[in-house]
Amino acid sequence: MEERLGRGSKQREFLDVFEMRQALLMRDAQGKTPAQIERRLGLKEGVVARLGGKGVLSVVDEQGRERKEVDIV
Repeated sequence: MEERLGRGSKQREFLDVFEMRQALLMRDAQGKTPAQIERRLGLKEGVVARLGGKGVLSVVDEQGRERKEVDIV
């Protein structure tokens, strides 16, 4: 049985940025189906489909960037 990563026991339809990133990585890198992602993250049916198909919205990785910190001015 898969452990649910979502908050609480209710199925949700809104995602924060971290959860959106998780869903996209599960879909694109791990090849999970929308139903598997929704079940794992505790989302309502159809939430992952609203993110668009592969290539519409995806995670961008920073590669080759020397500095990883953020400067607050």
